[in-house]
Amino acid sequence: MAYTFTDVDGGEEITTKVAGQGLDAGDKAPYKAMTGALKYALLQSFLLATGDDPEEERISHTSGNGSERLITAEEARQLRLLVDETETELERVLSYYKVNSVEEMSEGSYRRAVELLNRKRAKQTQGENAHAQD
Repeated sequence: MAYTFTDVDGGEEITTKVAGQGLDAGDKAPYKAMTGALKYALLQSFLLATGDDPEEERISHTSGNGSERLITAEEARQLRLLVDETETELERVLSYYKVNSVEEMSEGSYRRAVELLNRKRAKQTQGENAHAQD
């Protein structure tokens, strides 16, 4: 399957090609294949977390051995600002790192979140600059 995502404002397009497979004794195999292909196209194109990450990002903070420190209040504030600035859904960030609040994040998760959000901000800025030049 090939799926094309179009930015209706700027006219930019990106096409992603994915395979789908459906095994069914009845007549539903093609539909299962199409559904699977669409699911993976959306997951991969938009980097959506599925909640079943085999590389569990959450670190238990109850044991003192080998656990990372939790982020500081200032780091939590900075992360919230970056989430707002990039127009990212806070609930999606919390879900991805499997925490209930920003204050529960480990230092490592915080660093990864900041890196990803900074990349997102850079892409947004780059897109705004491209539109400004048009």
